[in-house]
Amino acid sequence: MDFKVGDYVTRNSYNNDVVFIITDINLNEAILKGYNVRLIANSPLSDLKKCDEESRKDEFLEELVNDNILDRSLDDDFFYLPPKLLQLDGDP
Repeated sequence: MDFKVGDYVTRNSYNNDVVFIITDINLNEAILKGYNVRLIANSPLSDLKKCDEESRKDEFLEELVNDNILDRSLDDDFFYLPPKLLQLDGDP
């Protein structure tokens, strides 16, 4: 498969668990930057699989929105608080 810088990919050897963006390609190895997680990795091109936009969605956050966690009754055994943002990073 033909990969280029900027492609969204996952790694087959890790069960395609994390979505990465290809930031550099050297010979048959790609340098990867995590899309949803703060992670830099490398991988042989043969281990990569391109991923579509549907795969890039953050399933955990979507579940929170779909479950209406903030609208739950306070009669439950637990008190639900919205998550706090601890750190916000940005790319230049």
